[in-house]
Amino acid sequence: MKNKRSRRRIKYIVDLAVLKTREFKEMLFFIGIVFLIVGIMIFYVWERIAIYETVYEINHLKSTVSELSKTNKNLELTYYKLVNYNRLEKIAKANLGLVDADSLRVIIVRENGQQEVKPYIKEAAYIDNKRKKGVLSRIIESSVAYAK
Repeated sequence: MKNKRSRRRIKYIVDLAVLKTREFKEMLFFIGIVFLIVGIMIFYVWERIAIYETVYEINHLKSTVSELSKTNKNLELTYYKLVNYNRLEKIAKANLGLVDADSLRVIIVRENGQQEVKPYIKEAAYIDNKRKKGVLSRIIESSVAYAK
């Protein structure tokens, strides 16, 4: 009898151990599923937040590009106003005391500071009148023509 009892007891303990092991495995499986679902949810939320941040940054950069484009256009307009030959001619005559080149001679100033007096070329005058440029352009073209 003792032998039967001890066998029953051993069988009970073994069955209990198997049952606990099965419950433990089921609990681990359940916990794993829960962690997987929570991980997927966290990834989904993170992905959405990253998308919204990227869209916000793109919109901010588009507005910055638009502002810079407007600024660039204004700067180009200012540049073209400042390099206008007629404006430069007025400044040269009024502030610097320059005069129109006479029809007999042109003074060429080279980069090293040397000055040359040459006769005025009719072809250069014809080109200047045809293009209708100001004093400075005529001086530059004449100096280039004589320098060659």
